[in-house]
Amino acid sequence: MDDPFTFGAIATTNALSDVYAMGGTPLTALNISCFPSDNYPPDVLADVIAGGMSVLNRAGVSLLGGHTVKDSEFKFGVSVTGICHPDQILTNRAACPGDVLVLTKPIGTGVFTTALKRGVITADDVADLVDSMLLLNNGPITICKTLGIPSVVHAATDITGYGLLGHLSHWVRESHIGLQINVSQVPFFDGLENLVEQGCVPGGTYANADFSAEYVSGRQFISDGTWLSLNDPQTSGGLCLALDAAFADAFLSKMQAAGLSAWIIGDVTITQPGMITLVV
Repeated sequence: MDDPFTFGAIATTNALSDVYAMGGTPLTALNISCFPSDNYPPDVLADVIAGGMSVLNRAGVSLLGGHTVKDSEFKFGVSVTGICHPDQILTNRAACPGDVLVLTKPIGTGVFTTALKRGVITADDVADLVDSMLLLNNGPITICKTLGIPSVVHAATDITGYGLLGHLSHWVRESHIGLQINVSQVPFFDGLENLVEQGCVPGGTYANADFSAEYVSGRQFISDGTWLSLNDPQTSGGLCLALDAAFADAFLSKMQAAGLSAWIIGDVTITQPGMITLVV
């Protein structure tokens, strides 16, 4: 993002997701900045850090300090430490046959930010996207804890740089289950397909697609654009959860009551273990 404050806020929201995805509570953070001081005034870095601090305050996380170095490329991130009861840790290895897969944010941030960088769209076209990237993943995890971890909610991951299929490929690699994804139920940001057709595809998408292809069946039933979208690298994406199907309605209802969105995109199977099956 061109706005330093928003850049810092999104980067920090993204960093906190790793703790939330394991069912944890983030407690402390350290800033890590690489700053091209020959190209930007100090106020820019101050605004980035202020954006990050606004998210940490919202999440109840204490900033302990940080480290800044001079670099030719602007980089900013947050190292986060959190806690979780050892009996309530969520991993990507414990999905159970019969579970439903729930996704909590739409897909498409990689394509849209690429289109923005290339001038294909304007900042006004990504307002919903920015709101999504700034949304903490603590809400879904709080609901998961209410329902029960690991008795009801069995597995989780945040969807970030590897894309939806890349992250779920790790699930089927790490456990003796298969996944079935109903592609028509996967939420995409409005206009995503059009931008993909215009070639607004980040380079990481192709690397993700090469990786996930080994673990996916049914590729031939979807378009090239949909295939790339399912492998789109996300920034500050949502959570994908595997939970007992008997509690799916309760989870969706609690999400709606909290003003949050969620979509059932598939289920966990015992057929084709080690594979993700795409259905349309």
